[in-house]
Amino acid sequence: MTSMKLKFAVLMAAGCVLAAPAMGQAADPNLPFPVGPDDTGSLLMADPDIKFAVMEHDFGKIDDSASVEFDFRFTNNGAGQLRIGNVQTTCGCTVPTLERKEFSGSESGVIKVRFDPKHKSGPQTKTITVETNDRAQSRVQLTIKADIQPLVKMDPQFVSMEPIEKGKTLAKLVTVTGRTKDFMVTLAKAEPADIFQTRIVETRDVVMDKVNQRQSVVEISLKPGAPVGRHNASVMILTNEVKAGEMKLGVSAEVLGDLQITPARISLGVPMVGAEYSGEVKVTHKSAKAFKIKGTDLRAITEPPVPMSVTVLASPTGEGTTIKIAGVAGETPLRYTGELVLSTDVPGEETIRVPVYLTIRPKGGAAVPTVGKSPQLIPPVQPGSPFVTQPQNPGAPAPTGVPGAGSVPAPKKEGAGAPK
Repeated sequence: MTSMKLKFAVLMAAGCVLAAPAMGQAADPNLPFPVGPDDTGSLLMADPDIKFAVMEHDFGKIDDSASVEFDFRFTNNGAGQLRIGNVQTTCGCTVPTLERKEFSGSESGVIKVRFDPKHKSGPQTKTITVETNDRAQSRVQLTIKADIQPLVKMDPQFVSMEPIEKGKTLAKLVTVTGRTKDFMVTLAKAEPADIFQTRIVETRDVVMDKVNQRQSVVEISLKPGAPVGRHNASVMILTNEVKAGEMKLGVSAEVLGDLQITPARISLGVPMVGAEYSGEVKVTHKSAKAFKIKGTDLRAITEPPVPMSVTVLASPTGEGTTIKIAGVAGETPLRYTGELVLSTDVPGEETIRVPVYLTIRPKGGAAVPTVGKSPQLIPPVQPGSPFVTQPQNPGAPAPTGVPGAGSVPAPKKEGAGAPK
């Protein structure tokens, strides 16, 4: 009998040893919060158990004027200590810092979710992932939904005009729609205002999504006489819907000149330190008319400046003018960005800017460092040439814009009908 009791005691002891991890046992690396040893010496049966009241919330139809919030409430139904770790959200959602991250058995908490509906429209679904030390639910996914009804809709939100010949104009229409009976656009202003102009064409009643609404039509046009090159602007639009606030509309256009630049930029290649490099660009008149390159100015946009020679070669047959840039790579690897500024006698195209790029690589193919941006002066490198580079005025900013090349499509005629 004593022998039987002894065997039973040994088996029970062995079972306890298998069930209870020893002090200092390694944590499970697969858990967000690895569970360590039980300091009380008891069996590790006291796990946390997180339970949310709801896993999904639908805000329904909301406007885009202000953020909305919802509290996801949870309770630790287990006996072990519950720990909340990372809370990850998708775009548009935020979770404020949690006041507490640890909860004993039967304790409850809240994860507040804030959703910003601005610049969004229609049905939206966002997820929130909560990491915990609950073995059965190490990652809990919560969901919020909303059907966003913007107070004001602008269509389109960016206007890109097709290329147009210099001296001509082009207009595009933008609609701004609101839900109130007296809705209207009160201001439309282009910034800067030297290239584009705006006007409010009309405000009318419309039916959208089977709902009566009000709509203002705004015309954005390129001013006649806009200089050759690519232009960008921002149009500020204000309405009498106070909650909507200020709205921004991007605009871009390209004005094509008589002079064609081929290629549109000069690449001087990727020479090794100490090696020679060169590149060229050809300037032609689309109507084959005679023109003159009156001067050149090679300017650096990134530092340090790099000495280069500029040579202008007019075609004896009048087929255009070729401008060559050449030099010898120094001993310092770098990435150079500059622009070749050409002065011409063509009306409206007195100044033409061509981007210039050069990368000097070290011996052995090591990475080329990126240099900072600061306008620099390029000293004259051909004292004997009639076309030498001229010093840049340090106080004058270098405007952007490169003339386009190729045929020009005829501008489209537009009336006051449907907006583009």
